[in-house]
Amino acid sequence: MSPRHYELHSIPVVELTTDGPLLRNDRDAVDVIAAASRYAPEIVIIPATRLGDDFFRIKTGVAGQIIQKFLTC
Repeated sequence: MSPRHYELHSIPVVELTTDGPLLRNDRDAVDVIAAASRYAPEIVIIPATRLGDDFFRIKTGVAGQIIQKFLTC
C-alpha cells in the first residue's frame, strides 16, 4: 500500500502504512525518503512496526544511521 499524504495545519505530511518492508538500515531509509520526496513533506511518520529489531538496540547504531539520513536529505 502506498503512503498517505496530507496537510496538517498547512504542513505536508507523509505517513507510511503498517504493511510494508521494514526499515533495517540507512539504505532502506533512503528508499523511503525517495518515495516520499514527491510530496515534499516536512514530516514523515513511520509506524514502529516498520522498524527492524536493530533500530531498538542502541549498540547497533541503526537508529542513528536512519535518523541521520532523514536529517540530511
